[in-house]
Amino acid sequence: MSWSLDTNPQLCIMESFKYYQDINDMCEELQIPRLRHPEFYIVKFEDYVQFTAENNDDTPFTHDYFEISMGEGHNVTVTINSNSQSFGERNLMFISPRQVVSWKHDYPQGATPPEYETTSYMILFKPEFLAFASDLFDVYKKFPFFNHNSKLAYTVPQELKTEFFAQIQEIYDQYKNETEDYLEFARAQLTLFLLKAKKSLKPHEDANIVKSRAHEITYNFENLIKRTADKRQPTAYYADLLHVSPVYLSECVKKVTNKTVKTIVDEYLILEMKSRLRKSDEPISQIATDLGFSDDSNFTKFFRAKTGSTPRSFRKAISA
Repeated sequence: MSWSLDTNPQLCIMESFKYYQDINDMCEELQIPRLRHPEFYIVKFEDYVQFTAENNDDTPFTHDYFEISMGEGHNVTVTINSNSQSFGERNLMFISPRQVVSWKHDYPQGATPPEYETTSYMILFKPEFLAFASDLFDVYKKFPFFNHNSKLAYTVPQELKTEFFAQIQEIYDQYKNETEDYLEFARAQLTLFLLKAKKSLKPHEDANIVKSRAHEITYNFENLIKRTADKRQPTAYYADLLHVSPVYLSECVKKVTNKTVKTIVDEYLILEMKSRLRKSDEPISQIATDLGFSDDSNFTKFFRAKTGSTPRSFRKAISA
C-alpha cells in the first residue's frame, strides 16, 4: 500500500485510512478547537459538535499521539488495526500512536442527540508530557492497556463512573478556561487517571477476554518482551515462558498482527534502544551489552538497518 498526498500537504492519505501528520488538521475536520500546547490536548465534543447520522463518519485514521477517549450515553463500535468490537455506554478506549482507528456511534432506535444526553471526551498526549516518561517505551512499559494488541476498549464500571468522569471534566475545565498552572494540573491529574485506570481495570487480568486465545497469547507476549532485558531471544525462549509451543506462538502472533515474532521483538527493541540513547549519556557499548549485542558494531548495524541512522547520529540529533 503506497502513500499519496492529499490537497492538504499536512494530511497523508493511505488507500484505506488518513494519517494526520499535523493533529490540527484532524481538529479542523472534527470542528473542535486547535491545540494550544503540542504535548497535551483535551476536548469535550458536545461543547462544539452534535453527532448525527450525517456526521457519524467511520473513516479509519491514525496520528502520532497517545489517545484516551471516554464517553457515555451511546453505544460505540470501535475498530483498531482491523479488529472490531461494540461497547455499551460508559466506554473507555486507550489508543497508541500510529494505530489505525475508526469509531461509529450507535443511538438506540435511530435516536440522536439532543433527544438524550451524551458525553464524549478525547485526550491527546505525548509521552514527554508525563513527568515519568520521555518516550514511547516508558508509556508502553507502565500501562499495558496501550499495548498494540490489548483489549480494544473497556466499559467503565458503575462504581467508577462518577470518579472517572469528574476527574476528566475537571481537567477539561482547567484546560478550557486556561486557569493558572492548568498544564501542571493536567499533567498531575492525567498521571493519576492512568494509574487509577491501571489498578481498577486490571488490563493484565482482562487478557483472557481480549477476543480470542490468539489475542491473549499475543497480549502476554508483548508484555513479556517489555519485561525481558535481553530481548534478542529465539522464539522458543518466549514460548517456553508463555507455556506454549514455538509454532503455536508464531501462529498466534502472525494471526493477530500479521507480523512475525522476530518483527515484534525488533520493534520493541528499537523502542528501548531509542529510549536508552535519549535518556542517558551512558556509553553506547554499555547499551549494546545490556541489550544482548556482542559488540558495538553489531549494535550499530542493527540500529542503522531499522532506523536509517547510527546510534551516535540519533543521539546527536536529539541533543542538538
